[in-house]
This record gives sequence, structure tokens and C-alpha cells, in this order.
Amino acid sequence: MKTLLLFFIGIITAVTYAQDGTLDTSFGNNGYAITDFFGGTDRGSAIAVQEDGKIVVFGFVDVGSTFSYGLLRHLPNGQLDTSFGTDGFVITPAGDNFREYFSSLHIQNDQKIIASTTFIDNGNLDYMLMRYMPDGDVDPSFGVNGIVKTHLGSDYLASTNLLSNGKIMAGGSATINGTDNHIFLARYLSNGELDPSFGNGGTIAEFINNETLKVFGIASQDDGKILVPYFTIENFEEKFKLKQYLSNGDPDNSFGSGGIVETNIDGEIFTASMTLQQDGKILQSYRARGQQPINIRGLLSDGILDTSFATDGILEIYNDRMTVLKILVDDDSNLLVFGPTLTFFEIDDNLTYRFKPDGTLDNSFGNNGRVYLPFEGGDIAFQENGKILIAGNTFFYSGSGENFAVARLNNGPLSVPEFEQIKTTIYPNPSNGVFTIESNFHSEKEAYQITDITGKTIASGELGDKQTQIDLSSAQSGTYFLKTSYGLFRLLKN
Repeated sequence: MKTLLLFFIGIITAVTYAQDGTLDTSFGNNGYAITDFFGGTDRGSAIAVQEDGKIVVFGFVDVGSTFSYGLLRHLPNGQLDTSFGTDGFVITPAGDNFREYFSSLHIQNDQKIIASTTFIDNGNLDYMLMRYMPDGDVDPSFGVNGIVKTHLGSDYLASTNLLSNGKIMAGGSATINGTDNHIFLARYLSNGELDPSFGNGGTIAEFINNETLKVFGIASQDDGKILVPYFTIENFEEKFKLKQYLSNGDPDNSFGSGGIVETNIDGEIFTASMTLQQDGKILQSYRARGQQPINIRGLLSDGILDTSFATDGILEIYNDRMTVLKILVDDDSNLLVFGPTLTFFEIDDNLTYRFKPDGTLDNSFGNNGRVYLPFEGGDIAFQENGKILIAGNTFFYSGSGENFAVARLNNGPLSVPEFEQIKTTIYPNPSNGVFTIESNFHSEKEAYQITDITGKTIASGELGDKQTQIDLSSAQSGTYFLKTSYGLFRLLKN
């Protein structure tokens, strides 16, 4: 086992202060943490952050001639946490074979770790949940030796959700009797047993058709209702639907039209993602094969199109190489849209966009609103400080083979004062040009400088001990930095 030092040439942009979307070079090795398990093929697919800031990554690994599931943990600074598992690693056998399907990773309130994925066992396509103690040991109180395997038919797990009461919701598709396509949902108690209060003994399997069914990542709401997006073909017509179920597993007919929101499409949908916002609104991304653009649709909690979002409820991204895996919403209500890019059907990079709450591209982020990183991206998450973690794996042609990869991007809330300890307030921020600074500096006058993201000084002066206005109306839109002897503050000029 070893941690590789990998240098990516031409990606790191040197700026005087950390612009959002730039690599955080204080993390790992120049912004990257690249880890090889045993010299074979290692593919990271999911990432989660523990309460103490430690970073857990899950995926599959090549152990000799067999494949297993791998779990590793980094310290908050990107160094491998050798106190976790064995020298930072945990290995779990993967059955007869593995499937490169989507995985889920969750951290419970007690810091136990839950991972889930689809696998093949004795010729059956099934899914399993695994739970680990905070130190990486398998949790013997969960299922059988820390593992729960479920067989409904030929099962494809789309995702799992960790519920606020400690229960676990799993969802995906199950093909029963060879051709009967079902949506399945299963709810587990915190010990891994099926929850008898849900559906039929803990599961539901709703028949859809005998043609085509593809279920994407599910989402569980605070009231226990479950949203299930899926693509299907009915009577030779391609359909993309979003269905809602009640907390007991029954269909919720009050959602959309008869319990379903249907979107007109022309072509198969390979990948779709969904995010629940704190106010209960729904963001859903999708794109049909051969079609431009990527669509991100905003819905109200009842399934009605949210016309206040973006342009009449739809945000369009014109990028025919990108597949959206996840949408995050930061503390300033900006949207982070993440996924891999492809060239001739081969993944070549990962890409993250940042959009403002009104749906316009945030050009202060990365390179004109987007960041490309040179490895195969699998998942994205926030650290508590707002910085962005992107997990995946290096490419087989990278010189070191396929290894777990984590990168960290600078990102910070723009509306939170960065030196609250001296009771400083800056507003409005973002601003159309005039910023008001209120503070109780210890000196009567406090010298300041304002620089752009290249470090060039565009203004300087003195702040009063009570209130000062700074006018950047003549400056171009973008990110600027206010520097005093007490600290640094980020200013966003619209």
C-alpha cells in the first residue's frame, strides 16, 4: 500500500489569494490526494465527510486476482489517516464479481459508515449494504458480520438514503420472472433488518412494464416521502418520469398528476440526478441521448414546475460531452453541477460548474464559471468550511494506473464575514458596486487594500472605526479581496 505523488502540469493557477474554483494547494500534494491500494485497478465512486472533517472514500479495488470493495480515510488536510482500518485502508470481498454501478456512502450521527452497491453473487445480480465502525472495523451489530444482502430479482441499486431516524432507504429496479420490470424500494432498521412498517415486510416492488426500465438515484424527504426518477419505454414511446411514494410505501397521488411528473423526451436517458433543497423544492437534471442541452428542472414540493427558478423553471447547459452525476447547493444558494466529460464515449475529465441562484453562470468560479480536473470523477461533497471535495480515480494511462483520487477546490460563502471575531460586517455582498463596512477596529483608522484575483491592487485607503463605504462601481464584475491587518474578506461585484 502506498500513497502516490502525482503532479498535474498546467492546471494550478497561481493567484495571490484563493479564488473560488482553484485547487487548494494546502490539501494533499498540490491539491490532490492520490492513493494506490495494492498496485492494481482502484476506482473511487463515493465520498463523505465525518464530523471531525476526516474524508472517507469508497469504491472497488483489485486485490491480487480478485475484486473487493475498498474504503479509505484521509485527514482533513488530505494525508492518509493510518489510524483507520489497516494503515488507512479497509477491504471487503465483493462476491463473485463487481458491477461498475453507482454506489452510496453515508456517515451516521454516531460516525459509523454505511456503504452500498450492486454486485453479483452466485450468478445473481443483487445489492448489499455494509456498515463500519468509525475506526474502519466491520460493525458486527449490522446484518451478518456487518453486511446486508438483498435479493428481489435481478436487482440494480440506484442509491440509498440515510434517514434522520437512522433507518436506511434503498431504491432501484428489479427484474422479476425474467422480463417483469419493477421499481423497488426497501427500508431497513438501523440494525440492518427490513422495516416491517414499510410496504410488504419492508419492501415494495411495483410493476412498471415488460419493456425497459432504468431507475436513477432516489431522494427521501423530511416527511418520509420518497421520490423515484426513472426512464421507461411504454408502447414504443420513451418517457422520463418522477414518482412520489408516501412514507409507508404507498403511491402519493397528490404529487404531480396522479402521483407522477412526466417530462417529454426524445431519446434514451442514461443518467439523471436529483437534489432536494432545504425549502423542499426539487432540482432534477437529465438529458436524452443525442440531445442538447442538459436540462436542470426546478420543481415545487408538489411536483409543479417552479417558474421562479432559472428561465421559466429550466436551466440549460450546452455541453454535449458532460454527464451530470450530482447537484449541490452551497450556503449562498449557488448550484454546483458536477459530472464526468466524455470523448468518443470514453471518460476523459471531470467538470464542475457553479451557477448563481438565478441560474446564470458564476464567472468568478474557476475559469469562467467552470473547473476541469484531469481524472475520472465519481462524486462531490462539501467540507464544513465550504470547500469542495471531488473523488474518483486516475486513468489507466496516467503512468501510475487507476488509483483513488481526491481533489479539493477553494470555495467559500460570500455572505459570511470572514473576520467576525472583530465584529465586522460587510453588506450588501454580493453588491452592484458599493460595499458598506461596519467594524470596531481597535485603531481609529485601518489601512486597507483591494486586489483582484491576480493580486493586482485596484484600490487602497483607510477604513473608519465605525462605517466606511467602498465604491467599486467602475470595476468589472468578478471577485475581489479586501485586505486589512485583521484579515481578508471576499467581495463579489455583480
